[in-house]
Amino acid sequence: MRAEAQGPTFEGIAADANLLHTLQRLVDRDPDRVIAVTRRGDELVDSTAKQVAAQVHAVAKGLVACGVEPGERVMLMSHTRLEWMIADLAIMSAGAVTVPAYETSSAEQVGWIMEDSGAVVAIVENDELRALHDTVADRGPACHHVFTIEPTDGSAGLDRLAELGAQVDDEEIDRRTRALGPDELATLIYTSGTTGRPKGCMLTH
Repeated sequence: MRAEAQGPTFEGIAADANLLHTLQRLVDRDPDRVIAVTRRGDELVDSTAKQVAAQVHAVAKGLVACGVEPGERVMLMSHTRLEWMIADLAIMSAGAVTVPAYETSSAEQVGWIMEDSGAVVAIVENDELRALHDTVADRGPACHHVFTIEPTDGSAGLDRLAELGAQVDDEEIDRRTRALGPDELATLIYTSGTTGRPKGCMLTH
């Protein structure tokens, strides 16, 4: 038996509305507005709307360079941090679907999420989570690229993605972004699995 729940309808949502519009509105209205503050050692670093949008765009191009197609899944496993938001918005900018995984997930849960979602790329926070991913990599045969946000060698995984996308035409990201409407799938969130294997909850823009 299948149960289906439907929430209230929302009047006045534009046919091309998507979750990326919020950041774009910030850029249009006040590009130099500080929207995030992160700690780098003992220093606090400001990030403006314009800077964050540029990073999102660059990482999205990197995902395209890795062969990510609209509608495909990208797993994202990290604590809450600015790079998580950048990766999430970049995934959507590439027309793809974010599959977040708890950083506390077991190897079995990560393996199942990779297998069930069919993720083609994984972005993990650090070497510890990369090692966890690698123990179950065979469960995600579709996943051909893994990037680490903060590897111990000090390099930045998202910067590497941006480098890979340097030759991708900006118009390709704009085209994919324009194709996203409110009914397009934005994220596939898996339950904690307390009553069995985690189940994917599909959330649209």
